Amino acid sequence: MTDLIKFTAFQFGIDEDEMFSTTRVQAVCNARQVCMYFMRVYGYLSFRRVGKYFGKDHATAMHACNIVKRHYEYEKKFKVKVDKIVEAYASGLLLIPDTGWDAPEEVTMVEERLIDLQ
Repeated sequence: MTDLIKFTAFQFGIDEDEMFSTTRVQAVCNARQVCMYFMRVYGYLSFRRVGKYFGKDHATAMHACNIVKRHYEYEKKFKVKVDKIVEAYASGLLLIPDTGWDAPEEVTMVEERLIDLQ
């Protein structure tokens, strides 16, 4: 899951460490919520495990997933951004410079989940 967090943080233009912070800055919150959503949907993790991973409780993870679903449904720019992140992550083509990040093992899991959603 660390690759997914690193990738999502990079796509939102924030530092990976900020994903685990308690800050409520909009950009960080958006990135954290989208990452929680990805971990829940594509990583098949429970709300409890997702929340625990970020030092939060299950209710925070549930709220994050609901927020992402709502924004995805009603905000076109947000939908486009999330779709691009999922596509890039699933393809494994985008590499994060200077981090040693390479196509993660979760790519197969994401690709399988995308096929299921179609």
